[in-house]
Amino acid sequence: TGKTAGFALPIIQRLLPLANASASPARHPVRALMLTPTRELADQVYDNVARYAKHTDLRSTVVFGGVDMNPQTDALRRGVEILVATPGRLLDHVQQKSVNLSQVQMLVLDEADRML
Repeated sequence: TGKTAGFALPIIQRLLPLANASASPARHPVRALMLTPTRELADQVYDNVARYAKHTDLRSTVVFGGVDMNPQTDALRRGVEILVATPGRLLDHVQQKSVNLSQVQMLVLDEADRML
């Protein structure tokens, strides 16, 4: 949607100089975190981000509850620059140490009023 493009495209543009084709997860730290209140919205935002960044070396993934954590953990361990998440599942991954947020440069709170 237009709203998602309004925050996703500038983030992708800002991250492009950091994009690389390396297979090393260390070369793909989470640099942008997009939090959404629901899994449906997280999935929708992720679909748009993936489409916008399709022809770049930027990696992205989505994590939300209600599904098995293992595939999400695998994706995070491979390295992603853009992470779309719901708060609860993000906390699960932080507690399991499957995500490192120490290099996050940009944070989006999508529909923050619904998360509060």
